[in-house]
Amino acid sequence: MDYSLKERSAEIINEHILTPVIYMLESDFQIEFVCFCDTNIEAEQFARTEEKLNDLFDVDAVIMDIREYDEMDRMEIIQNGELIYTAHPVFEQLFASSMAEDVRIKAIEKSELIKRYNASGSVYLQ
Repeated sequence: MDYSLKERSAEIINEHILTPVIYMLESDFQIEFVCFCDTNIEAEQFARTEEKLNDLFDVDAVIMDIREYDEMDRMEIIQNGELIYTAHPVFEQLFASSMAEDVRIKAIEKSELIKRYNASGSVYLQ
């Protein structure tokens, strides 16, 4: 995808959805725009914005909130997705470090569950 389409996509999303960052993931069948969206935005607003994006592309465009993904998928999006918009470069760094911290916390929780299972034979508190 050329730069002007990416820029226009970011403009369309920013006109309708408040977000500090936008990542783009492309496949043969879909373009996914992953944002950190305001929780007060209604589904209808997403649908209208997706319709405007669909007019630009030959494949479906979907807007997703990154909070709908689990921690590992979030890290994959940050590492493999293309950042097409950031309100300020610091936001990208803060966002990436926050996602890394989420992964670290999840790894600690998993480790604690394994310890509990090894000690008691159950992951449930007894």
